[in-house]
Amino acid sequence: MVKNNDLLERLRMLGFPFFELEKKVDPNAVLADLVKSGDTRMWEVFPSVLMDSLERGLFDQNRVSEILKGEKDKEVFCVLVAMSLALFKRLGLCFSWEGFLSSVLGDDLKKRKEEFFRVIDKEGDISVEGHKMSASRLINALRTYLSKAETSLNDFISKKEELGVEYSLAQLLSPRQKDIFLKKFRGEKLSKTEKEYYSRIIKRKVMAIANSDIHRMAIKLLGL
Repeated sequence: MVKNNDLLERLRMLGFPFFELEKKVDPNAVLADLVKSGDTRMWEVFPSVLMDSLERGLFDQNRVSEILKGEKDKEVFCVLVAMSLALFKRLGLCFSWEGFLSSVLGDDLKKRKEEFFRVIDKEGDISVEGHKMSASRLINALRTYLSKAETSLNDFISKKEELGVEYSLAQLLSPRQKDIFLKKFRGEKLSKTEKEYYSRIIKRKVMAIANSDIHRMAIKLLGL
């Protein structure tokens, strides 16, 4: 039996559902250990870990099978995959890898997927290998993951844009000029010396940057 504290720690490091990634963790090993845990609380995050590993191109069915040596565990894995596909369908999520993932399932499990969908759609309780699981909790767990993933993506885009502005300013202004420019932009109080320096030196550069004709010429030169 897998120690759940250890599994929770690795889930935490992967970002499910709590904190940022701190170390490199094999998501295939985590998926396998989620299966072996036999804990429905762990199974609730299985769809999120599965989705994340597939989206990042890290899912390796052979690797999971190597870890899941027992036939019973392999069967549970397929059932959880069927459950995950039903959950994705319920939330209207479509992925390019769904066809590949469906090929993992046999005909019986494909039927099971449709049964899971009908129950999840009504937010009832589903049965996985004798364990009852709440469809509502499954939906909420995946929505929590998606919300966190969206926030992380937005933060990344925001930081990337901020770095882009910082880099561009560094090409036009000296470090001191950039600092005063940003203070002025943010509405922060400037010292008397900074005000004089801004008016005498930086303002001229800002006016040049703001010139619409120069902007159009730059766009044309860059072919944008």
